[in-house]
Amino acid sequence: MDTRSFWSRVVQSDVGCWEWLGNIATHGYGRVWFGRQRWRVHRLAYVLAYGPIPDGVCVLHHCDKRSCVRPEHLWLGSTAENSRDMVNKGRSVHLVGEQKGTSKLCTREVLEIRALRTQEWPGNLAVARRFGVSTTTIKAIVRRKIWSHLP
Repeated sequence: MDTRSFWSRVVQSDVGCWEWLGNIATHGYGRVWFGRQRWRVHRLAYVLAYGPIPDGVCVLHHCDKRSCVRPEHLWLGSTAENSRDMVNKGRSVHLVGEQKGTSKLCTREVLEIRALRTQEWPGNLAVARRFGVSTTTIKAIVRRKIWSHLP
């Protein structure tokens, strides 16, 4: 892909965002191969418009739209600035316990595991098998390293 091909996949307007029409990954950012390297398109748009991005620097959106590649909407910031920007724009949601899509246990099961600890403990392996998780998970629950929001 060359520069002209890249911009041909963008809907440009006089006002507002410039929408990427190409591949969008599951995280919501456009991706493309350019010069033997895979790029997130907002980073590539920044480089094409302004030049290289220093190592370890993020490209952030004023508009907060992942598919936007309008250079005027992009700015450089540190990881801390990126996090602050996310919080300020209300995109920071701290999910705990079963709110997380990756959780294998529910609140009731975690409380049951902790209650077992105060009774006759059959051992980490037996409890892990019973609940379908690893012994590492059982240890972390008992030590309150995870699910710490529960009593």
